[in-house]
Amino acid sequence: MLLTICDLNPAVPVAAENEALGRGLSGVTGHIGDLLALHADAAVSPANSFGMMDGGIDLAYSRKWGWGVQEHLRSLIAARPMGELLVGESLIVPTGDPAIRFCISAPTMRVPGPIHDPADVFLASKAAFLAARAAKFEHLLMPGMGTLTGRVPAALAVKLMLDAYQAVFRP
Repeated sequence: MLLTICDLNPAVPVAAENEALGRGLSGVTGHIGDLLALHADAAVSPANSFGMMDGGIDLAYSRKWGWGVQEHLRSLIAARPMGELLVGESLIVPTGDPAIRFCISAPTMRVPGPIHDPADVFLASKAAFLAARAAKFEHLLMPGMGTLTGRVPAALAVKLMLDAYQAVFRP
């Protein structure tokens, strides 16, 4: 599976390029800029356990795809036994956008705020990759997981994201 790690913060895609090169991961690239300007099967939302898509990259998703994506996601989450999507779980929702047809919600945090355990970045990323693999997606777009609201340093976040990538897609 092709993975493009996109972010407006250049530190994230640069770290992705360097880490992928160091690991020999030819299917992983970094892209500095707007994730929504690209084409892929799906984009990852690092939102929160309640599917609130009103900040950071999720706000950009909601503005591009409409608030119906958040409403659909929140209805799926509300129907779950605990009424939340835990860190380490994911759900796929359609976007209605032919350029990026699906959104994979893989929360990095229960509620918006700093991430106290960076392992949550690994768990969220792994959940997103497992969902992408199960859906047989060929190309996934992913922002820096936990790097904005979560305040995880770019290099550490990318390392954990690619650890999860390799755990799911063993080269």
